[in-house]
Amino acid sequence: MGPRARAVCSLFILLWVLPAPAENSDFYLAGDYLLGGLFSLHANVKGIVHLNFLQVPQCKEYEMKVLGYNLLQAMRFAVEEINNQSSLLPGVLLGYEMVDVCYISNNIQPVLYFLAREDYSLPIQEDYSHYVPRVVAVIGPDNSESATIVAHFLSLFLLPQITYSAISDDLRDKNRFPSLLRTVPGADHQVEAMVQLMLYFRWNWIILLVSSDDYGRYNGQLLNARLATRDICIAFQETLPLPQPNQEVTQWERQRLEAIVDKIQQSSARVVVLFSPDLALHNFFREVLRQNFTGAVWIASESWAIDLVLHNLTELRNTGTFLGITAQSVPIPGFSEFRTRPPQAGPPASTRTSLGATCNQECDSCQDTTASFSTILTLSGERVVYSVYSAVYAVAHALHSLLRCTRTTCSKRVVYPWEIPVSMCSKDCQPGQRKKPIGIHPCCFECLDCLPGTFLNRTADEYDCQSCPSYEWSHRNDTSCFKRRLAFLEWHEASTIIVAMLSFLGFLSTLAIVVVFWRHLHTPMVRSAGGPMCFLMLVPLLLAYAMVPTYVGRPTFFTCLCRQTFFTLCFTICISCITVRSFQIVCIFKMARRLPRAYGYWVRYHGPYVFVASFTALKVVITMGNVLAMSANPTARPDPDDPKIMVLSCNYRKALLFNTGLDLLLSVAGFSFAYMGKELPTNYNEAKFITFCMTFYFTSSISLCTFMSVYEGVLVTILDLLFTVLNLLGISLGYFGPKCYMVLFYPERNTQVYFSSMIQGYTMGKD
Repeated sequence: MGPRARAVCSLFILLWVLPAPAENSDFYLAGDYLLGGLFSLHANVKGIVHLNFLQVPQCKEYEMKVLGYNLLQAMRFAVEEINNQSSLLPGVLLGYEMVDVCYISNNIQPVLYFLAREDYSLPIQEDYSHYVPRVVAVIGPDNSESATIVAHFLSLFLLPQITYSAISDDLRDKNRFPSLLRTVPGADHQVEAMVQLMLYFRWNWIILLVSSDDYGRYNGQLLNARLATRDICIAFQETLPLPQPNQEVTQWERQRLEAIVDKIQQSSARVVVLFSPDLALHNFFREVLRQNFTGAVWIASESWAIDLVLHNLTELRNTGTFLGITAQSVPIPGFSEFRTRPPQAGPPASTRTSLGATCNQECDSCQDTTASFSTILTLSGERVVYSVYSAVYAVAHALHSLLRCTRTTCSKRVVYPWEIPVSMCSKDCQPGQRKKPIGIHPCCFECLDCLPGTFLNRTADEYDCQSCPSYEWSHRNDTSCFKRRLAFLEWHEASTIIVAMLSFLGFLSTLAIVVVFWRHLHTPMVRSAGGPMCFLMLVPLLLAYAMVPTYVGRPTFFTCLCRQTFFTLCFTICISCITVRSFQIVCIFKMARRLPRAYGYWVRYHGPYVFVASFTALKVVITMGNVLAMSANPTARPDPDDPKIMVLSCNYRKALLFNTGLDLLLSVAGFSFAYMGKELPTNYNEAKFITFCMTFYFTSSISLCTFMSVYEGVLVTILDLLFTVLNLLGISLGYFGPKCYMVLFYPERNTQVYFSSMIQGYTMGKD
């Protein structure tokens, strides 16, 4: 090489460790820094460390890249410090290699080199758990775009990668980059610092310039998002072209830069924010100087704020004021002296890389390369180098734990790249387990299962399980809820089929009774049963049977409304007719002689129909009040036997007591009148039939209300439908059945003479 060192276009530090033979403690640590190379650390018990520069695409030669050289020296300093510190890795020496990635143009070649085995082969395998690459850790590269490209390769092998300068927050995504770590704050820190700076000086009219790589685009978007909530406006935004690998300026780049600078001069904004790597700014600021642009405030991102090559362009002071954003400096004791000391000549390296010409630290032609830069190195500061220094130490401490090192020795074993040692107060909880703190330290906790019906959303709260919505459920240790299965009475169930058959038989028998009573309407038997009032009972019974299908299938507003209104009205009409008929029979035989005037009014003003109409109207009022107070829409409730099921039913539990209250009162009255007429003539004595019907209805209604108050499963709907059909059958067959039987099979008893004789016998017996 000539007297001038070759410029590093971008620094990429690869730290790695390779297992040594059982009798040695050899490890290799690869790293990349900005001086024209990506480094690798070799370690062996002989203590010989070579600094090899792998040949890479040629970059333009210009002044020493001071920042890159500082990063290189920080890595060498950390390695020598660790190798001389016996308590950290006793018996183990670290080595390194460096490869220049030339910003982004040479990423793949060194990555494949470090992933390969000693024979330079990279086998394709299904499982790399026991694969041993050339390195076990990588440090770098320095920019987000290169770091992303490298991370995609290294993540496949779970090879640890520590970047010391890439600030993109996308790199924090552990799903995409599970083995990537950083020793530098994220981009949001410097963007927020810039925003606070603008707010402090009340600058609300700025120009934004970004490079045409991921670094520029990402930070530009981040700044735009932050300014959207502040009263700061961007006059315009332009993209700076990146230079060619050989640093030659093309005609298009020259015209582009000239247009951008001309646009800045014409703008009224005088604050320029620049997000770009330093290499893209050399040509830009040369154009700024050529056009003699002055009077601007340049806000520099950390990528070029401390670049001494730009700072050495003393003419830039005439263009305005430069304000840079950078991380706080962390001093490294002894580093300033280390990076400026003259290299000590030593014996030539016993091994040379097979990749071509190299420059190692024993090379005489390299020893004088940085001799004239001692002053500028001293003034360059130690802001970024600490990130490299700490990255090397992070790898060393990881090896210390993996090798189970003591103060005097480390175990001799193969170290696989995917091994991050365990040092945890409590192991991570399994999915669906919440943390219960133990003591005062947040790292110490016990894991408790989330109970069924709850789930754990770790992004929201790791310490409390959240309850599932009412229409969802979860198993134990679930991280999300699933929709409960809706359950309702369906046609294919055995219980539904049985009840449907009973209902169908009841409908046919009631229809037959209607036909029989219609044909014998004027006979004494039909007249004794109520005459025309019989049809006032039979027609609602038919309608009630027709409403039975509304109990089956998925409940809807219409089916629930039918159950809550039409069905209950039909049943009330039947009960009121039976009650008034029982009262009328007792009145004829026992009260007509004692209260003849009252009986006359009862007959003259159609008392039975007035009675039925009055109670029906009252029931209509009650029903409509329930509908208005309680929606007829179906509701879903958890099944008490299986919480994974939601029982879909009509919402009339609270209305049931009001709806059945009037019917229960009528049933008690009907039962009482029937009991009072138990001694009436046989053809008029319906006490045992009415008593049976009213008693069954009363007990079934009370039982159903009690059951519904303590249980909410599908069984409630089945029992409700079954009791309803049985009550309908009780009225159809219990009240009208005997009458129909007498009409069809004992016609000789259905005569006026027979009824008169029965009444006469009853009267004579009373006398």
